Amino acid sequence: MAFTRVFRAYSTSAHKPPYSVLFFGTDDFSVITLKRLLERRDVVRHLEVVCPPDTPTKKVPKCPVSQLANSAALKLHHPPAKTLSGWKVPQAANTGHPFDIGVVVSFGYFLTKPVLASFPLRAVNVHPSVLPKYRGAAPIQHTILNNEHETGVSIIELHEDKFDAGRILRQAKISVPPDAHYLQLHNQLAELGAQELISTLEDFPRQADNAKAQDKALVSHAPKIEKAQARIVWSEMTAEHVYRLYRAVGAKIPLHTTFRGKRAQLTQLLNPSTIPSLCMMKFPDSILDPNAKPGTIIVHPNETEEDEYILYIKCSDAWIPCTRIHMQSKREIAIGQFDNGYQIVSGQEQFL
Repeated sequence: MAFTRVFRAYSTSAHKPPYSVLFFGTDDFSVITLKRLLERRDVVRHLEVVCPPDTPTKKVPKCPVSQLANSAALKLHHPPAKTLSGWKVPQAANTGHPFDIGVVVSFGYFLTKPVLASFPLRAVNVHPSVLPKYRGAAPIQHTILNNEHETGVSIIELHEDKFDAGRILRQAKISVPPDAHYLQLHNQLAELGAQELISTLEDFPRQADNAKAQDKALVSHAPKIEKAQARIVWSEMTAEHVYRLYRAVGAKIPLHTTFRGKRAQLTQLLNPSTIPSLCMMKFPDSILDPNAKPGTIIVHPNETEEDEYILYIKCSDAWIPCTRIHMQSKREIAIGQFDNGYQIVSGQEQFL
C-alpha cells in the first residue's frame, strides 16, 4: 500500500520526458518497441536493455533484442536464467542513479516487487490484446482461433502479483483483417504497441494519473499453445476450424497428422472457400465427395497454376486444400512431389 501511494504521488508530479529507461524484451515483437524508443530521444534521454542470456542454436537463433542492443551500442544486462528472484536492477550507466521507468515487452519473466520498486515511475508493459481480454502468453493466437473481429494493444502498469493484471494507461483497437495469419497480426500489433507506448511516455504523468483498474468480471485468458494442440483430429474438426488453427499457430507449430504410420506436417493450407476456383468447376462435389470419411485424401491438379497439384483432405464437415507437406525425416515438398514419391491412391487413403 505504501509503495502504491509513493508511486501515485510521484506520477502526478511534474516529472516529464525525456526519461531514463530500462527496457526488458526478447523477441521480434519487443524489438519493434526498442527500435521506436531509439528513434525518440525527445522521449528517452538514456536507454539500456535487459535480455535473457543468449543460448542460440540452429533452431533458436540469438535473441533479436540482444542483437539490436549490440548493434546500437546499448548497454546490455543479462539476468539469471528463468527468474529475477534475487536479481538487482542496475543503475543507469550515465548517472549512477536509478532508471526513471521500466518498459517491458514480451519479456517472459515475472518482475518481482523489489524490481518494480526500483523504478520511481514504476514499469509499464505492452500487451497485444484489449485487456482484460486475453491475459496470458498467446493473445494473438487465441484472437485468431476464436475468430475475433477486433483486437488491439494495451499499455499497462505491471502488477506486483499477477501477469497482465495492472492498471490500464492506454489502449488502441483495430479490426482483425479477414483471413489474418499469426505473423501478419503479430507485426501489425507490434507496430501499434510501439506507437502507443511512445504516446504513453510523451504524456506519462497524465496517463498514470488517469489509469484505470481492469474489470475482473471481463477477464479471459490466452494460455500458451502446446504442441499437442497442433495435432489435427479430422473426425472432430471442421475445415474452417483447421484453417483457423493453421493461421493461428502454424507459423510456430506446424499442424500435423499421421500418414502410413509416419508424422506428416501440413505446412501450407489454403482457405476452404477457395476450392471452387482451385478446381475451376461449378460442382466440386463431383470430385470431393461430401460424405467421404474424415481424413480421406485426394490429389488433384491446381487448375489455376500449371504443373501444380493440391492435396484435399476431408475434415468433419468439408474439405481443406493443402499445397505443401513435410513428412517425418524428409524435407518439405510440394504436393506433386508428394504424390510422385508416395503414389497416392486418391480417395482410398487417409490421414489419421
